[in-house]
Amino acid sequence: MAWKMEEIVVSGEAVNGGINSRDDSVMIEIPFTKKVSVGDKVSASDNEYEITSVLDVGGRGETLLLEVKNDKPVSRRASSKARG
Repeated sequence: MAWKMEEIVVSGEAVNGGINSRDDSVMIEIPFTKKVSVGDKVSASDNEYEITSVLDVGGRGETLLLEVKNDKPVSRRASSKARG
């Protein structure tokens, strides 16, 4: 999937950023802020995510790339008690 521009809420502030989700991987790119760290929560598109890594892109203090995981529990299929 391509990057989509979204309003992203991080540390209580709404910022414009990009979100890219592919399979089980979700990446979020936001303007640089010192208020972000691993374990923090961010939200975008009515989903809440937990930050698993933070990368200062290019080491210039301009853009952060956040790797996140969806904070919602994954629903599992109910197991069948019938045996064949």
